[in-house]
Amino acid sequence: MMRTPFAWLLAVLLLLLPCSAVQAGQARSVQGKAVQRTLEQAEQLAGDPSSQAGDSVESPAQARQPVAEVEEAPDWQQDALDAGEVPDGPERVLSFDSTIQIQQDGSIEVTEDIRVLVKGIDIQRGIIREIPTIYQTGGRKVLVPIDRIKVEHNGEQVVFMKYALDNGIGLRIGSPYVYLENGVHQYSISYRVLRQIGRFDSWDELYWNVNGNAWEFDFDSISCTVVLPEDVPDVELRTEAYTGAFGSRGRDYAVEQLDARSVRFSTTRTLSTYEGLTVVVGFPKGIVADVPASQKFAWWMESNGGWAVALLLTLIVFLYFWISWLRVGRDPSEGLVMREERPLIGLNAAKLRWIWKLDIDDTLMSALILELAEKGALVISRGKGGSWKLKDGKRDRRMLEPEEKAFLDTLFRYGTESFSLDSDHSSTVRAARDAVEQSLSRQLHHVYYEMNPRQRGTGLVLACSAFIVWLMCLSTGLFFFDSADFFLFLLALVAISGTFYILMPAYNALGRAVLDRIHGFRLAMRGGEDSLGEYQYADEVLQQKYLPYAVALGVNLEWVLKLRKVSAAAGRSLSRPDWYAGRKDDYVYRNQFDYTSFGNVMPRSLARRYRSASHPPPPPPSSSSSSGGGWGGGSTSSGSWGSSSGSGFSSSSSSSSGGGYSGGGGGGGGGKGW
Repeated sequence: MMRTPFAWLLAVLLLLLPCSAVQAGQARSVQGKAVQRTLEQAEQLAGDPSSQAGDSVESPAQARQPVAEVEEAPDWQQDALDAGEVPDGPERVLSFDSTIQIQQDGSIEVTEDIRVLVKGIDIQRGIIREIPTIYQTGGRKVLVPIDRIKVEHNGEQVVFMKYALDNGIGLRIGSPYVYLENGVHQYSISYRVLRQIGRFDSWDELYWNVNGNAWEFDFDSISCTVVLPEDVPDVELRTEAYTGAFGSRGRDYAVEQLDARSVRFSTTRTLSTYEGLTVVVGFPKGIVADVPASQKFAWWMESNGGWAVALLLTLIVFLYFWISWLRVGRDPSEGLVMREERPLIGLNAAKLRWIWKLDIDDTLMSALILELAEKGALVISRGKGGSWKLKDGKRDRRMLEPEEKAFLDTLFRYGTESFSLDSDHSSTVRAARDAVEQSLSRQLHHVYYEMNPRQRGTGLVLACSAFIVWLMCLSTGLFFFDSADFFLFLLALVAISGTFYILMPAYNALGRAVLDRIHGFRLAMRGGEDSLGEYQYADEVLQQKYLPYAVALGVNLEWVLKLRKVSAAAGRSLSRPDWYAGRKDDYVYRNQFDYTSFGNVMPRSLARRYRSASHPPPPPPSSSSSSGGGWGGGSTSSGSWGSSSGSGFSSSSSSSSGGGYSGGGGGGGGGKGW
């Protein structure tokens, strides 16, 4: 009569006992089994009055877990526990078993069964499997598509998150809200991979990195079973494998041919972190269908389309510019150049430089100012801080050239009598420059040269359109590209467009003849041999009034040296120009005005000042500075395995002939816990 109350009392004590074992981090599945056995014995005692008082019953202390907290372990795990297969030691991969089924069309079906020991340290919610899909071969990127991805956890399909890596994909298995129980967990990952069969002259080959060399755990064992689409005689099957870190050629493996179409590789030692198994299976041609030519071209375009399309578009842009230049951009042939002792009638210094350069620059503006001063329309003096000051000479502007009149009208449009070339008047300085440019272009364009704006503009639009089309192709994923492709393509377009934009303006017959005479006048001002091989100085050009022309033609240094030499030989000194109102000691050497220094230094200083005056003054410094610290957000780990992962694509090179290594071939990647 005492056995039944004793059994119920035991059950009540088990329900009230705190789960101290769970708080200590022990596996609840094992404890639940012990509690279940205790309850079954208690029920037997309660239902069997004939049982002897001496029958053994487990004490409450042996159960160590309340019945309310008991969770049954999965059948596969419980069987392993009953067999005593749960190992001790740190978290690691207990086994990595891969099955690769080679299909007739050349694709492969991969199934990875991964058993891991979970202790809640690095593996808390699940594991991450990283699989490369982009490889480098021959210096180019190769895409190996992966699809039909399925994931199971402990025999049941689970949801996973797929995300992109720099050279592949990552599979984050598990829920961020569910923590795994400590113990052994099994993951099964299956997927299909294309473009993994290496094609050689006399055989085909699978060169596969089974687990990858970027795992953050040790491996107790790794195995790989390769299944061919049909039977292959033993003598025609080539097998090889490599173990160890990336680049190693370790031979710690065993190989077994299971049947006429299956071969199994397995490691013979535990592998440490970042070590892996790479297998090679070579088989006769014809087992796997050959790749159609259209598919080969599609794959080639996928890997090389970036530079190929860029090259094609660059060639189109170049051909347009080149054909346009041949039609309208070529200058007439150079004529006979002979010394011209006088400037051409109707062409002042500014016009000579414009026709020579077909553009406006600071030197042209300096020559224009000097010529206005020579004509009495300006008085030049030095201002404070080394700036130049221009004073209206009050000359009748109707006698001036159109560009000269436009310049003075812009500078003194508000009735002022003087103007300083400094950054405080930058808008006025730029406006004067623009007025001169517009005036010269109206006078000389179509008379001496053609700018060919339609061809220039169309070429620039074509270059921009080519770059946009290339970017659109990239955005649709039609092909890969390297950063070098991007910058080389952009540089090529800029170089071609810029070169032909400069070359496209062309002289007409009159312009070519005038240009030859400009070269002759420049030759006379600097001295030298003409087209007939004669060499002599032309004294006619050695006059102070020709200083603006010397500046415009870029020979003012040689010109003033010759001018001083001729003046000294004639016994006359060079006086200060009437239009220069600088300080009395400016450009004075040994109590004489140094026209050599004046004619060389002053125009260059005037050009520099004009250039700096065309830019607005810098803003005043702020009393408080901002640190500029935008949010940086910490670096997000993408799970990329870097160069040590052994994910290099090497199917194009034979590995069964002795050229392989651990980490080579397709597959690879790595994994970790999270």
